[in-house]
Amino acid sequence: MCLWVGPMPAEVDRVGPTRCGYVALVGRPNVGKSTLLNALLGTKLSIVTPKPHTTRQRTLGVLSRPGLQIVFVDTPGLHEVSGRTLNRLMNDTARQAIHDADVVLVMLDAQAVRDADEVVLEAAMASGRVVVIGVNKVDRIRPRERLLPLMAGLAERWPQARAIVPFSALRADNLQQLIAAVEPHLPEGPPLFPEHMITDRDLAHRVAEAIREKLMMQLRDELPYGIAVSAETLQRDEGGRWQVGAVIWVEHERHKGMVIGKGGQLLKTVGTQARHDLVRLLGGAVHLELWVKVRSEWSSDERALRDLGYSGDSA
Repeated sequence: MCLWVGPMPAEVDRVGPTRCGYVALVGRPNVGKSTLLNALLGTKLSIVTPKPHTTRQRTLGVLSRPGLQIVFVDTPGLHEVSGRTLNRLMNDTARQAIHDADVVLVMLDAQAVRDADEVVLEAAMASGRVVVIGVNKVDRIRPRERLLPLMAGLAERWPQARAIVPFSALRADNLQQLIAAVEPHLPEGPPLFPEHMITDRDLAHRVAEAIREKLMMQLRDELPYGIAVSAETLQRDEGGRWQVGAVIWVEHERHKGMVIGKGGQLLKTVGTQARHDLVRLLGGAVHLELWVKVRSEWSSDERALRDLGYSGDSA
């Protein structure tokens, strides 16, 4: 097993055969999986909020370099399942990603290793896949020497891990170590995706997620987790302006008022913030319209979940 704690060059000249494979990013909620994916790709692909269960579906992020293509799979945080079908699907998605991957990157928070982390590590080790442990948020540990007992303890507890790598996704610090740790365990073979492609998600999905991110940030602790967003309209008009229409789905009538806000102010704020992100995403001016509709108990309704994209490979 390899333990990396010191700096490495940002890039090294690569020799040897071409490698390509899947790396599943797994962990309990809020360990920074989506932040890491965005940092690795150098672009915002997965939405990020301080709220648990921000990521609900698996998202592929493709990193292509000469002689190397790594397909990172961002997954929902593994958690104790509630009565909602959505929560079961989220856990199923994460566990399936573990079994489908060539390498499983189990992410931990350097500030605390909890019982929930042990559950994730046990699932990863039992899969028979190559496992690398990534210790995130090391920028919050001062002095840095405080990491050494944690790293040593992980090495003793999980000798099956091929590497234990400390890093900071937020500061994009030591990410090359992660790449170097997983690369030797990927299969030899040609790229699976075109070099210019960074994700399998279409624009409609990314538009809906951008709006959901702003909703989660604005609603804060009052957030009804029974919220979903679907992009119903996404097209350019004759003047080149994007016309975007999206529906915000809630489970109960009382949630409509929470989302709309007094005098419509909260929904207006969400729309303004989302539009700024959509301009960058779509590369042009955007006219955004939002509607709030009720679909009773959608998060526990199999048919509703399928309609909203929370099923199969996309869930």
